[in-house]
Order: sequence, then structure tokens, then C-alpha cells
Amino acid sequence: MPRLLLFVLLALLQALPCTAALRIYYLRHAEGGHNVVKAWADKPKESWPSYVGDPNQFTPLGLEQVEKVAPRLSSLHFDFIAVSPYWRTRNTILPYLLSTRTQAEIWPELGEFAGLSVTFLGKPDLPPPEKDLYKGRVIELPQNEQGVFLVREDRPREFNVPKDGPQAGANLEAILGQAITQLKARFAGSDKTVLLVGHGNSGKALLQRLINQKLPPKLVMENVSLWMVEEQADGSFALRLFNNAAWPVAPQEGQAPSAPKVQEPAK
Repeated sequence: MPRLLLFVLLALLQALPCTAALRIYYLRHAEGGHNVVKAWADKPKESWPSYVGDPNQFTPLGLEQVEKVAPRLSSLHFDFIAVSPYWRTRNTILPYLLSTRTQAEIWPELGEFAGLSVTFLGKPDLPPPEKDLYKGRVIELPQNEQGVFLVREDRPREFNVPKDGPQAGANLEAILGQAITQLKARFAGSDKTVLLVGHGNSGKALLQRLINQKLPPKLVMENVSLWMVEEQADGSFALRLFNNAAWPVAPQEGQAPSAPKVQEPAK
């Protein structure tokens, strides 16, 4: 190739806009026994299977969902994975980590929020957050998970906040802020792809903070579904995927774009 032509091609490539952008995927855990209490409420408790009401057991459907996680993620490459410290999140992603020989960090910031406390997120005139937000249980891993999950030295405990009230909202706002600060400090402006594994309430709250936009109140993350945001040139994030579907949902001919289907909130 003539040197002049090579020089022109290199100049053109340098003039092209940079398309590298941080992408953050978020996976909700598989269905746990706590998710189906309402479905069994009209049946005698003595007839309930052992998993009903237990957040540390998967339902039969949840077990099937876990098996689908690794194949669903197989087409993606993640440069970093962070996981909520709860049993149901760790065991949703554990088979994928083992099959890909990948490690994940435990992030207390990805833990679940109590349903009532979420209603105070974003409210005006919240009090200052408590100084010590991470005063919950010490994060301990069973033998078979050690080396697969890594507990952050700066956050060896779960967060522990009030279940309701303005103080809960203030604390949760601060915890979400710390999660976003971690993400931006490590990966902002890069072409990395990050996977976070967490819960329904906290996952939606984190998403709304990242895109600086309120989503419909009854819009619920489905179990083992993904959302994904992509960093923009100005440092903001745009929502690209929700419940495994492009956002907004592609419209039919002659219709305006719409949000994904709305479900009744799950517990």
C-alpha cells in the first residue's frame, strides 16, 4: 500500500468519533421462596413446601431459571462482576462463575432494600444519612464459594438501615451513591462491560439513579432478567435494555415507542 494512502487511512480512523463506552448490565436473582408467599397465602401453611417464604431456597421455577443464566450470558464478555452478598444472588450467578472460571466481588451496596423504604428515595428534605451505614452482618462465605467470590476489604459487612421513614430513604440514597461512585471511579470513560447481580427493588432504584429518570412505579424487574445502561459522551447513562428487551420496546408500525409491559410488583 502506498505510504500516502496509508497516511490518509490512519488520519481518517483517528478522525472517527470514539465509540468506546462503559456498559453496565444488571441481573436480578432467580425466584426464591420469599417471592411466592402470596401465591400460597390461601393454602394451609402445613401444606406449604419448605421453600415457601425462605429467601435462601429457590423455588422449582427458580432452579430452572438458574440453569438458564449461563447460556443467556454466554454471548457476553464481562470485565468485572459484582454481586449482592445475599444467598439468592450468589447462587444465581455461581454456576456461571464456576463454568467460566471467573471471580466476582461482593458489594454490600447491591443488597436488597425493604419495600417501604424505597418509597422515600428521592424525596425532598431528607435528613443527612447516618455516618456508619455498614453495620449489618459480617459477610461470610461457605467453603465452596471462597475464591469464587471476594469480599471487599473496605466493606466486610452488609448495610443495615431502618425499614421505613425519611432516615431510611436518606441512608439508601447514600448507599446508591456509593455504588455509583465505585462504578465511575473504576470504569467511567472505559470500554469495559460490567455485570452487577442483585435484587428487584434495589436494582430498579440504582437504574433510576444512573439514568436520572423515574420509571413507572409498577414496572418490575423479572427474575433472572437483565437491564443494561450505556455511558454517553457527557458521562450520563442511557437505558438500552430492560427485562431482556430493547428499551423502549420497539413500536409496531404507526405506533409510538412504549415502555415494556407492566407487572404487578413482586415481593
